[in-house]
Parts: sequence; C-alpha cells; structure tokens
Amino acid sequence: MEVKASSWYTVAYMNSRLVGFLCIFFLLFSLLPTGYEIINRGKLRPERSFELVHNFPTDYNFYLSRIRQGIEGRTSVLEQYTGEPHEGSYIHVFYLLLGWVGRWVRVPWERAGDVYHVARVVFGLTLLVLIAQFCKKQKFSILVFLLAITASTWPKLVFYNGGWRFGGFMPWWSVMDSLQRITFIPHLLAGQSLILAIILMFTKGGSWVFVGLLGFLLGIIFPPGLLFVYVVLGILFLLDRKRFMPLVVFFFLSVPALIYLQLMTSFYPWKRLAEFDIIKPLPFDYLEYIKAVGPILPVGLVGLVVALLRREKTMVVSAAWVIAWLVLLFAFKFIPQQSPLRFSEMVPHVPLAVLTGYLFYKINSLLLPAILIAVGFGVMVSSFWWQRDFVDHKMSAAYPLVPTGSYVMYP
Repeated sequence: MEVKASSWYTVAYMNSRLVGFLCIFFLLFSLLPTGYEIINRGKLRPERSFELVHNFPTDYNFYLSRIRQGIEGRTSVLEQYTGEPHEGSYIHVFYLLLGWVGRWVRVPWERAGDVYHVARVVFGLTLLVLIAQFCKKQKFSILVFLLAITASTWPKLVFYNGGWRFGGFMPWWSVMDSLQRITFIPHLLAGQSLILAIILMFTKGGSWVFVGLLGFLLGIIFPPGLLFVYVVLGILFLLDRKRFMPLVVFFFLSVPALIYLQLMTSFYPWKRLAEFDIIKPLPFDYLEYIKAVGPILPVGLVGLVVALLRREKTMVVSAAWVIAWLVLLFAFKFIPQQSPLRFSEMVPHVPLAVLTGYLFYKINSLLLPAILIAVGFGVMVSSFWWQRDFVDHKMSAAYPLVPTGSYVMYP
C-alpha cells in the first residue's frame, strides 16, 4: 500500500510540474507575435514611429488614457475624449489602479503601454493557472487542460503566400482566436480569472464574504461577467439544491457594483458608454459563432447530455456553466443594451473541455481528444503566422501619411 501511495504521489507531483511547464509554454507562445514585432521594429519605415499597439488602436489608446491618469496620481477616472464638464468615475478604475502600480514602480507617463503589456502577461498567466486548477480534478486532467487551451474554430485549409495553413471563422473577433485570447486585453483576462476563481471557491466552500467581495470586484472590472456568474450559480442551485445562503450573501455583496454602473451610465458623458452598444451593436451571427467555437462544442454538448442523464455530480459545475452561457447567448438577442457576442467572453471552452474529457473517458478513448488537441495546436501555429504577416504589412505600410478609419499602420 505504501508503494502504491508513493507512486500516486510521484504521478501527482510530475503532473503538477507538467502543468506548470504547459502554462509557461502557452503564455510565451501567445506572446510570440508581440516579441516578433519588438524584434523587427528596426525595419520600420523612416517616416514612421514604433508603438506596440495591441488589438485595436482606438481601444488600446482608450485604456492607456486611464493608465496615464493613474500614473499622474488621479484617484478617479475622467473621460478625456470629451470637452463636456464632468466629475470623475470609478467605471474604469481597474486601469486607473494599473496606472498607480506603474506610478509606484516609477514608470514614466509616456511609457504607459509598458504597464498595459505587463498586465497582459500577469493576468494571462493567472488565467492559465486557474484553468489548470479547474481541470485538475478530472480524469485525464492534462488532456482536459490541453483541450481547454487549444480549443479552436473549425479549421479551414487556406493556401497563402506559397504554403498551407489553417484559417477559421470569426477571425475579426480576437477573443475567438485560441492563441490571442491567452494574453488578451487585461481587464478581460482579470474578469475571466475572477469568474473561474468565484466558481471554484463557491463550489469548494470558501468564505462567503470573501467570494462576495470578489463578485463586487468582478462587477466593477467586467460587469457582464458578474451577470453571467449570477446565472451560473442560479442554475447550479437548481441542479443540486445546495448553497442557498452562500448564493444570497454573494448576491447582496456583489450587486452594488451593477447598481453603481447603472447610476453612472444614466447621465453624460458616461451614458454614452451604454448608448454605444444600442447605437452600434456588435454583429452576431449564431451559425458563424457555432462554427467559431469549433469541434469542442458538439462533443461537449454530448458530454453534457450524458452527464445530466447519468446525474454525474462531478460534472454539475461544468454543466451549469455551459447552460448559463447558452441561455444568455439566446436571451440577449432580445435585449438591445448588450450584444450576445459579449457572452462569448465567458471562457466557455473550459467547461466544454471538461465535458468533452468526461465523454471520452466514458467511451475509453484517448485517440479522439489527441486528434482535437493536435488540430487545435495547428490552428494556434497558423494564428501566429497570420499575426506575423500582419506585423510585416504594418512595417511596410506607407500610405496614407496619417492613419484614418480602418487603416492600420504605425503613426
């Protein structure tokens, strides 16, 4: 018995080290396009100035404006893109606090981008570790973790620039890209990390008050994430009829964040934030989104049905997560204040990977998940190639002299 226990300890220890290695590997892999851009900045045309813009120029500079206010020492956020007199707000306090961290370590005002990119690394690694924590209790935990990280669009073979690579669906929505989403926008990574942390702590019996405070923090950083957690926990309660009082405590401690947001967006200029989604809603096509979620969706849904029919208690959390995601995707088709696309940001690939791993465990197959992981990794490699080409195009861009509209080039 002692030998058997020792061998299980050795396996667990090796798995822990392997998970740590995988987290670092995928973090660095996701940062390759950023590294490629930095290394090749010397190739920039002489009339251009290098700037490590991330994701989209207007969004990036919007976040930097908040970080710079923190570096300046402000204690609330002003909207600097309007001349309308107004008081400060805490709507974007997350980036203000990042600016205060930069101020503490003496980051110059003009280097606010450094704070932003370091935050991508820190919160990207945090999210990977929490995903590993969520997957570790499952059978084939390493495979489940890899399924979650590599989950990608249904691939399309594309012949480009003399070679074959994978394309996919919804490439315009960066969060769907399995490589880009690892080190994506800091507040989204922080929000997704909090979603995972709250669900983990709620199901494992953490301090009710502390979990409620995490919910309040989530509501300030990423309000749709808190709404999503409410639905997940509500469905979880319906499925197992437990944890009613923790649910009540969580709601009353966290809901002030949403009340504050509602109050602040009832007058200008902050009201414009709420109006924008109504005036210019994010596009969303259900069929295209189904294709973009990829093969893990149908397989995970089969696993969900099997788990519910068998009343598999270990799958209740993942089942509630997926059901909540599907409910909100459908419900917000009829609510103009928010596009259903926003709920694509609730890391659905994590519970779908768990349910996929469960299904493959039940049919005693390791080959099929290995194929899914291999294809998903191929899509990630192709993503790097596409992002590398994008950087090359930016480096050679010469016209117009001043970028406008949809032109993407260095200033």
